Order: sequence, then C-alpha cells, then structure tokens
Amino acid sequence: ALVSNGWPGGGFFQVELPEEKVGVVSVAERATFPGVPSETPFAIVPLDALEEAGGPLPTSRLYMRGASTAAVRQAIEEMAPRATIESRSAVATDLRASPLVDGVLRGFRAAILFAALFAGLAVVLMALIAGRSRARDLALVRTMGSASRDGLVLAAAELTPFVAAALLVGIGLGVLTPYLIAPGLDLSFYTGGDPSDQIVIHWRSAAALAAGLIVLVGAAVLLDGLRARRARLDRVLRIGER
Repeated sequence: ALVSNGWPGGGFFQVELPEEKVGVVSVAERATFPGVPSETPFAIVPLDALEEAGGPLPTSRLYMRGASTAAVRQAIEEMAPRATIESRSAVATDLRASPLVDGVLRGFRAAILFAALFAGLAVVLMALIAGRSRARDLALVRTMGSASRDGLVLAAAELTPFVAAALLVGIGLGVLTPYLIAPGLDLSFYTGGDPSDQIVIHWRSAAALAAGLIVLVGAAVLLDGLRARRARLDRVLRIGER
C-alpha cells in the first residue's frame, strides 16, 4: 500500500473485507494524493491485489445508461433499499452550483454570445458597406439588360467563400482545442483513462451556431438585393453620360 505520512496503522495493518481481513504492508509514504483532501490519512491499495487476496469485492458504485429511470428506481428499492440514486444531470447540476464552475460557465457563455454577435455584425456591415458601390454597378448592368435578381446572386457569391471559411476554421478549431489541452491538464485520475476519450463534442450547438450564421448571411444578402432593386436607373444613366 501507498500510505500518507504518519499513517496510524504503521508499516503493517489489516483491511477488513466483508468475509475476512487482509494484511497490507506499507511500501511508501506520500504527503498528498490527488482526490484526497489535505491532512486526511489515506492508504492506496491496488484493487487487483486486494481482490486476489480476499476474493471479489461487492460493488459500491454502479453506473448505468440507456435504462428507464423509473425501472432503475424500482429495481434499487427491491434489491438495495439503502442505496442512493443520482442521475447524471443531478450530479452535473451540483458541480455547476460551485461559484467557480458557475462563473467559468457564465464566462464561456458570454464569450460565445459576444463572439456570435460580433461575427454577425461584421458580416452585415461588410454586406451593407459594399452594397452602395455594388448597387451602382448593378444598376449599370441592369441598363444593359441584366435581371434584378442578379444582385442576389452576386452578393451570395461574394459572401459564400467568407462564410464557408469561417465555419470550417471556427468549428475545426473548436473541436481540435480540447484535444490539444487535455494532455496538458492530466485529468486521468478523475476520468479513469485517457482524457481525450472523455471529450464530448456538442454538435447540436455547433450546428445551431452555423445555421444562425447562414440565416444571418441570407438576410444580409436579401437586404442587399432589395436595396439594389430600388436603385434609380435614370440617375445611373446620367452618371454614365457625365
């Protein structure tokens, strides 16, 4: 066993299992251990060695997924009335109740919101700023027989490459960043394995942001096209004559 400094059990102690006691020898000492509160005595024993010495151990915690909550509660009440049941959402809610976690989540949400607003404003301004010169050029083209809907096609052709690049780079970086950060954090003690395997990508959120950007660009293109249609051809012809 790996024990804490000043372990009260000494160099040799016993662990009481349901059916027998297993002798444990202390082989090393440490002041702290991840997941154990400071100044709390601890003894870390390999689970495989403990089961080999004392037989299979009873399950103290069981994780389930894909099962009905009502069915799980009924089975627990019949088989283990003293057991407690916690859903993943309840555990996540308790974790987020911490001021630090809640503040970090609020900061991320605010950052995402402001980034989305800034991106949308940039797209709309880009379309509107270039709309005046484009409207004059389109009006000149209309005097040569072009259809009024060609303005929409031109605006869409100009904005599509920027939107596609923004979606590919933004979503790509968003998905890649957790995988780059996870090895440096070393959360294997809490995740029970490779931290990269525990990363969950919320594709619905990414799809919602992408859809919102596409809708915003479509509205900007439509507004730009309507503005081009209102251009007066007589003024454009006079400018051409000058």
